[in-house]
Amino acid sequence: MCAMVILQRCSISTAGYLYVAILLLSGLSLSAHADPAARYIYLASTQGHFPPYHWYDAENKKPQGYTHKIISLLGEQLGFELQINENNSPLHEVVNLSLQNLISGQSDLAFSPQGAISNNDNVVVVEEPIHTAKTKIFFLKNNKIKYQQWSDLKPHVGGFLIGHMFSGDLDFDRYVKQSLQVKYYSNYKSMVKALLDGEVDYLLGMTRPTWFELQLLGGRGAVDTSDEVVTQLNIHVLISKHSSLALQAKKIDGLLRGYRKNGRMSLLINQAIQEHASYRNLMAQKGKGSAAHPLH
Repeated sequence: MCAMVILQRCSISTAGYLYVAILLLSGLSLSAHADPAARYIYLASTQGHFPPYHWYDAENKKPQGYTHKIISLLGEQLGFELQINENNSPLHEVVNLSLQNLISGQSDLAFSPQGAISNNDNVVVVEEPIHTAKTKIFFLKNNKIKYQQWSDLKPHVGGFLIGHMFSGDLDFDRYVKQSLQVKYYSNYKSMVKALLDGEVDYLLGMTRPTWFELQLLGGRGAVDTSDEVVTQLNIHVLISKHSSLALQAKKIDGLLRGYRKNGRMSLLINQAIQEHASYRNLMAQKGKGSAAHPLH
């Protein structure tokens, strides 16, 4: 559902960590008087693709999207810089490791559904979410699926993001694995294209990335969605209690509340939408569609 970014407390020469689907950061020593010259490694996956929240910019060799804008904004206001390193590991392979690092104190901060790491005494949850992720069932209008409960999906073949990173609802993810016919895709572009090409009967996706991808691929008018929301998860900042950043949880909460109230969050999402649309047009003109999305 969402990409991870890991940062580690380090010198310039420190080796990096990983970028995964639920935004992990580590090593942000954010005291009230943070060293303005402090630099932290920011490792980004070249494989993550779920705009407007995250995508990898193959032209400029860096991650882009709303979540990265939030990270940068916090960096500006709390006085740290980012050094971006790339990592090519598949997203689903590093999710569990990333959460384990958060619990053990090897990483300091994460953006994730609270339920992904609930009831853990080693983690502080910042109350104000950075956004709310809703997932729905999407299907072609000429192949309508009546969805009211999970069992309604049994007769059909569904498209899902690999690693069950679309949901965060452990009960639903378990049901998918045990009871449904599914095909897995590495990113939203591939998953949406599979629906438009008739490779799957439906897909389960976050509403904003799915509709956005449908618009970019010219298929928005051919697709409908269920009225029922399958999952609805608030994406929170999680902080390791082993980190000094835990003392700044209320300060981060206040900043995020301010971003929401003054419209900064909405502005950043709209900017990310416009930037990705421009990026896709640029890649299409240069004939680099495959480079922009290496897992398509």
